[in-house]
Amino acid sequence: MSASPKENPSSKQPRPLACVLCQRRKSKATCSPSIPAPVRKRRRPNAELQARLARCEELLAKYAEASEEPLDFETMTVPPQSSNIPKYQNNELNWKPAGKLVVEDGAVRFMDNFLWATVYEELRGMRELVEQEDEAVEAEPHDWDPGASMPDYSEYLLVGGNAAYDDPRDLYPSAGQIFRLWQMFLDRANSLTKIVHAPTLQPFVVEAASNPGSLPHNAEALLFAVYSLSIITMTDEECMTILGTTCKTAFRRFSSGVRTSLFRADFLKAHDLTTLQALVLHMGRCNIHGAWILNGICVRIAQKMGLHRDGELLGLPPFETEMRRRIWWQIFMLDSKFSMISGLSQSLLPRPSDCRLPKNLNDADLHTGATERYQEREGPTEMVIPLLIYQIGFCIHQQQDIESLMLHSELSTLSSGRRTKLQSAQISGFIKTLEDRLNNVIEKNSDPSAGPVHEFAGLLKSLVLQKIKETSCTPQEQPEWGTEILTPKDNLFKWSVMVTEQSINAYKLNKHPGFHWFLKLLFQYDVVILMVGQLSQRLTGALVERAWQQIPALYEYHPEFLDPSQEYNIALGNFILRAWKIREDYLCSRHGIQPNEPDYVETLRKNLGSHLSRSRAGTEPPRSLGPHGHHPATEADDGHPPPMDQLFSRYLSANASWDPLAMPDPEHINRQLSTFDGLDMGTPTGW
Repeated sequence: MSASPKENPSSKQPRPLACVLCQRRKSKATCSPSIPAPVRKRRRPNAELQARLARCEELLAKYAEASEEPLDFETMTVPPQSSNIPKYQNNELNWKPAGKLVVEDGAVRFMDNFLWATVYEELRGMRELVEQEDEAVEAEPHDWDPGASMPDYSEYLLVGGNAAYDDPRDLYPSAGQIFRLWQMFLDRANSLTKIVHAPTLQPFVVEAASNPGSLPHNAEALLFAVYSLSIITMTDEECMTILGTTCKTAFRRFSSGVRTSLFRADFLKAHDLTTLQALVLHMGRCNIHGAWILNGICVRIAQKMGLHRDGELLGLPPFETEMRRRIWWQIFMLDSKFSMISGLSQSLLPRPSDCRLPKNLNDADLHTGATERYQEREGPTEMVIPLLIYQIGFCIHQQQDIESLMLHSELSTLSSGRRTKLQSAQISGFIKTLEDRLNNVIEKNSDPSAGPVHEFAGLLKSLVLQKIKETSCTPQEQPEWGTEILTPKDNLFKWSVMVTEQSINAYKLNKHPGFHWFLKLLFQYDVVILMVGQLSQRLTGALVERAWQQIPALYEYHPEFLDPSQEYNIALGNFILRAWKIREDYLCSRHGIQPNEPDYVETLRKNLGSHLSRSRAGTEPPRSLGPHGHHPATEADDGHPPPMDQLFSRYLSANASWDPLAMPDPEHINRQLSTFDGLDMGTPTGW
């Protein structure tokens, strides 16, 4: 018999087919399936999807070809524009495409690049087709953002991640307090900002009072911003009555709610008007340099949403168009203000921008479902304050170099001391245009008998025009020229006295204390530091007497300057006490009589206490005086007087903007105070 062939032990037995049940359980089985598993259906090619892919490839191929070939401007033809596209006076805008607003997962993105806007639309259409084909499969939504898989800590860096409360509901005020804060916002803040549509936000206020956990994150952030701004408008007495706590404590609580809600809303990706409104209301509570930088977040989000392009040009509904205009111009004015105070020559907002000025309309005139354009209301409205402010921004937008002309820096005056005819004509034209526009707003849209807001509007217009006219005067046009104004720093001292007087005068003329907070936001602390620092060097003259007259009013209207937790309050107190000691010794030596100590000096020593022990006040004997009651200038190592901008660079980098609700930091206080010890307040000897 022949031997049977041996089986190869390494050969595998064919795996028996499993039944349907075993196949679903993914377990090995030796059973013979009685019912074979269904054959997986092969997906048929989607003709529309393939067409869209081909369209994207075609667009990219055209883009690659266009980037390699030089443009022939002589043979290029401009396609005819539709007659319904608005025309603008700025020729730089007429060639630009209107752009497109793309909505993705509730976020709005603006694109004015035709190629990538079209590609984005094709990709979104492809995504919709894929999702429609696979509706039966439950899966997480696809994210077509190529960087979405990477961890994003941007919000953490900006708003912080170690908040004491993880749930914003723990920070909510009671129902009764919510309505009190809302009414305070309507009476004192809404009419001065007008970036919130009160009738639209009112239902969320009611919902927050009854069921705060049901609010969307963006609406929650906006309400916390409203609460925070309401606190800023209050005094400590009012805050104790309503909330049972101080303004500082209440502001920390609600600002923490803003930050937490913004973080939960993913505000750097989920762009919408509500989140942007919350950001705009909340910005500006840090130092002047940080406020300008952080306001850049608002600018970039607004650009991403296309707010710099007018809503009519984009074909948006009338209500959304009007609200976008209000928000954009508020952002523009904040950026202009922060940039100028921070030391920059002009705002760096994108130019050109075709977003039109908001219309003179009450909130009640704005219906969310409107389909026709709103007609401008004639007569007084609640928009009068924002319209005044926006007119200032409009004039600055039209003449961007006006600030350098107004301040008239060393570049043009150190040699000749006078402006050119062209410079004078430009400044005069700017002032005339601004004055006409502001007067037009008051005449058409305001009536003092219409309420406190309109009375305040008249005061604000007068203060703005007075400040601009006085600032535009050259040193030679000042009445003190040749007597007290001999050098650039003399003129700088005169300017600091004048600006401080304007601020104090505004407080005195304002008949409505509920609007004091708005004037305080315009207060320039750095200018006061400059003025008080110079009082240690200047002992005689009309300007010196005018400066000393402002200090009692300064503490009357800014009692928060007595708070020792703020480093700039301590610096200001040190400067005042040092200047007073020098002035006291000078008056005693000249008149032989010890002058009476002002009340604010005693209050400073009492409130700031041990924090003033680092001051050198009273330890330095007064040095010999110059010919005009000045101490001799402190010269640099090379024997030349220090440049005029040295003073600015040192105190601008050394102190924060006024913020009565800032968090105390003892180490930061000591570090900042050390920078003031060597601050040069000497006077150069020559113009």
